[in-house]
Amino acid sequence: DMACGQVRLSDDFEESVDEWSIFNGHDDDWLVTEGDDPRLCYQGKGGDLLLANKSNGSDYVVSANANLDSGQAYGIFFRATINENQQVEGYSFTYDPGYKGGRLLIQKWVNGYEIHPPIASTYPPKNFDWRDVDRHVEIDVTGNQFTASIDGEQVLVGNDDTYSEGSAGLRLWNGAKACFDNFSVNSP
Repeated sequence: DMACGQVRLSDDFEESVDEWSIFNGHDDDWLVTEGDDPRLCYQGKGGDLLLANKSNGSDYVVSANANLDSGQAYGIFFRATINENQQVEGYSFTYDPGYKGGRLLIQKWVNGYEIHPPIASTYPPKNFDWRDVDRHVEIDVTGNQFTASIDGEQVLVGNDDTYSEGSAGLRLWNGAKACFDNFSVNSP
């Protein structure tokens, strides 16, 4: 129950992306949609990485509503930092229909690169629709254990002790198109 916890960050994208740092200079590739329920959408051709400015911490739950429209995949970062080489280090949960027949992954990042093999990976539930579906994604980051859930169902658990703190964020690559809403980071 997160009611007793502390909200570090909650963004429904009503305003702008001022609460985020965009690292690859592709500010124009991110669009906040118009209307009653705006979402943050990536419309670029390459890829990008955003970190939520006020989300730094050790143990927290990252959650977001996400919808992959087209392209390969998206990732949600946790305990991520940018090192002296301006490269990301930390972890990501990756929603990837293009990886080995479609996998959900927890990955470690060192100096801007994903380390292989992933910390953990699994196939999604049977009859899983990857695209054009609103998914609620949650990653519980507690100590050295990371537990990912989709739509309230636990899908993956990974363990690693390399990074003890950092920020939450988003990642897209290879021109994937995706939209996000209700991104939040809550401390226990």
